[in-house]
Amino acid sequence: MEKYHQHPNEPLIPNSEIRRPRCPSCDMFVDQQQAQHCMPFCSDRCRMIDLGRWLNEEVAVPCQSQQEDSKAPPTGRPALPPGWHDA
Repeated sequence: MEKYHQHPNEPLIPNSEIRRPRCPSCDMFVDQQQAQHCMPFCSDRCRMIDLGRWLNEEVAVPCQSQQEDSKAPPTGRPALPPGWHDA
């Protein structure tokens, strides 16, 4: 008889599935012994699908653009440090 573990707001889960991660591409359970070479994915196929998503820029790490970071004055001239004057 298989034992079950239950979190407060989740359905009963067999103990054998508690520590099994899910593949980020297909959401299937990953068998860690069979997929050691392609972890955290379940297969090379899912690993390559994810790589394709990154290379096609379907997913990206959010960051600020360089235009938002720069504080150049509207005249196009570089900003001088405080206390310096235009000569």
